[in-house]
Amino acid sequence: MPNRLRAALLALFAAGLACAVPGLGPTPTPTAVPGYVGRFDCSGYESGLLAYAGRLTFEAGGAAEFKPSGEDAFTGAYTDNAGTLSFSSGFAFSTALYTPGADEVSASVAPGVTLAHAETGTVTCVRAEPGITGPVEP
Repeated sequence: MPNRLRAALLALFAAGLACAVPGLGPTPTPTAVPGYVGRFDCSGYESGLLAYAGRLTFEAGGAAEFKPSGEDAFTGAYTDNAGTLSFSSGFAFSTALYTPGADEVSASVAPGVTLAHAETGTVTCVRAEPGITGPVEP
């Protein structure tokens, strides 16, 4: 058998073996992370003036947190329903809409919840840049 043919057969055999051995095959495609995952600084209106309302955080696993300035945090879970985020009962917000082009979240305050600086019942949140869009983190 000519050397080139032997080398080609060995290369094909090695490629086939690599696909059959765990860890030696092709690298799997990573799961895409939704754009809204991360931290957002929120602002709203109080007596007609725009003011900082708090920091909203979305984790990839479905957990959410809203930390109003100077108050205890609300924690809960969210589900993504085709771009509209719905929060678990007892969370500060009932729903939110993420706008990818602007990298912003508009969140509606949950019924029965009173938040400072959210007199219109909604807050607008931008990607957090601590020290610029909201407080510096410890």
